[in-house]
Amino acid sequence: MLRGFHPDFAICIAKGNDLFRLPLRDWMKVVEEYKNNPEKVKSGIRNLDYSIEVLEITGNTAVVKTQFFRDEKLIITDYLSYIKYPDGWKAVAKVSNEHIVNPLQLSL
Repeated sequence: MLRGFHPDFAICIAKGNDLFRLPLRDWMKVVEEYKNNPEKVKSGIRNLDYSIEVLEITGNTAVVKTQFFRDEKLIITDYLSYIKYPDGWKAVAKVSNEHIVNPLQLSL
């Protein structure tokens, strides 16, 4: 994750009228906790298929729209913003639309 994401990357989440930012380091902890929990891994909650719907590049910026499916049902649409730095493309921000409530069963 450190190679493909800028250190200041954040997932932006609407909480009522507020904006909650989940920084990269905190997101990495969430991912590691999942990987290290045999019950969560066994649940299959993150066994997802995906499709890249949009990849639009303008100069040194890009946006990617990705859709995630579980059992062929659309559960999440992600929009990621990228900037091309001298050492390569880095994701700098993500916003998502969850089509079902808390599809990855996160407690943020």
